[in-house]
Order: sequence, then structure tokens, then C-alpha cells
Amino acid sequence: MIIHNEIKQGSKEWYDIKKLKFTASHASTILARGRGVQTLIKQMLAEYYSSGNYEEYSDKYKNSNIQRGKEYEAKARAVYELETGNKVQQVGFIETDEFEGCSPDGLVNEDGLLEIKNPNDNRFLQLILDEKIDKEYLDQMQMQMYVSKRAWCDFFAFNPNFTPCYYIKRIHADLGTQVALAQALQEAKEKLKFQKDILDKKCYARRPLVGEQECNL
Repeated sequence: MIIHNEIKQGSKEWYDIKKLKFTASHASTILARGRGVQTLIKQMLAEYYSSGNYEEYSDKYKNSNIQRGKEYEAKARAVYELETGNKVQQVGFIETDEFEGCSPDGLVNEDGLLEIKNPNDNRFLQLILDEKIDKEYLDQMQMQMYVSKRAWCDFFAFNPNFTPCYYIKRIHADLGTQVALAQALQEAKEKLKFQKDILDKKCYARRPLVGEQECNL
């Protein structure tokens, strides 16, 4: 396992190191084992072999929710540390092999993780009322724990428009989910590698195309 502390999440370096890797945001798709896995693999291969997708990637994710997260994440982390007494170590990316990794919002103490969400007013209010975390987020945290070999993850939803301004719940690694995730991940990685090998043999990988300069005019 390699922990990249020097890389800033959202940077060009972070984008590059994530290429061709299944990450925690893919967990629900991987666990479902349906057509979504093949769609995801095609998207990953397209991003890997394309010569310049970072700008498109940046534009794609400049939506209101992402911007809210960027704006509030540092404050949310500070509130979390103040309220819990836990120390958070920021991390750029954690990778375990060529096709697997994750980007938690922080490493907590010796065996924990932090996952910060910044829901809008309606979603935050619903979370307070129901105290129910979306399955997508639960799957995401399970994969983060699986990749990082950590025992628990604190889910921390933050919205400064409310008092109290946060909702926190500790999620522990679930053996059943992680066994299923390990099996589904292995299947997905085998499919990804198989299709990557085909593309490599067809010379799409890293070889200048005839007329490449003309394409970039």
C-alpha cells in the first residue's frame, strides 16, 4: 500500500494517479456487478488513453455540490477535530495496486478514516430527520476501509446553515460487505486488464498517431 500525502486532491497529479483505478466512488457500481461495471470500464479506458482530459474533468466537476465541498471541507475538518478530539491527517491518494485505490478525506488516529459530506439544506435536514446514510456513501466508506486496511470511518455531514451544523456517525468495517467487495473488485479488475491488454496490442497506448501534430492544430 502506498500513501501519497504530497498530492492534493483535485490536482492534475491526483487526476493522473487515479487513472485506470477503481476507487471508492465506484464501490456501489462494482458491488452491483451489472452492466454498470462495463460502462465504468469503458469510461476509465477512455480517460486513460486520451491525451488531455484534465480540463474536461475539471469542468465536469465544477457543479454546485463539488464547489460546496471545496468551500466547506477545511472548516468541516476543523469542526470535526474540535468536537471529537481526533487528529486528522490529510491524504491525497492511497493505492494498493495498478487498478485499485481511494481518496479519503483524512486518516484519523491509528485505525480510522474521515469522510466529509457537505449536503445542501434539504438533504442535510432529511439526514437529521431520518438518520439514514445513503447506501452509495456506505459502500464508498466500506471500500475506503478495505483499501486502507482501517477499522472504521467517521461519516461527517456538515452544513453551517444549521445548529448544530453537523451530523456524525461511525461506520465500522463490515466483513460480509468487504468479502463481497473483494470478489467483485477482482472480477472487475480482470475485465479491465483484459480490455487494456487488447488496446495495448492494437497500439492505442502511448504511441504517437500518424498526423498527431495536425490533430492538435
